[in-house]
Amino acid sequence: MIHRPKKLELLESHTKLLPSHISPPKLELKPLPKNHKYAYLGDGKALPIIILSTLEQEDKLIRLLK
Repeated sequence: MIHRPKKLELLESHTKLLPSHISPPKLELKPLPKNHKYAYLGDGKALPIIILSTLEQEDKLIRLLK
């Protein structure tokens, strides 16, 4: 039998860690310079990334990063 410290047991019982693509963190997005914009890797504005606003192949980059 493995002995686990009480603090670890409490933490595990209250915290369910899920991958960010399943349960994305809630982030406060900051204003960006004019030549940058947010693009999102997840559904519903989840998993934001910052890209150049003049990027011509945005769709290809997002597919690659996903």
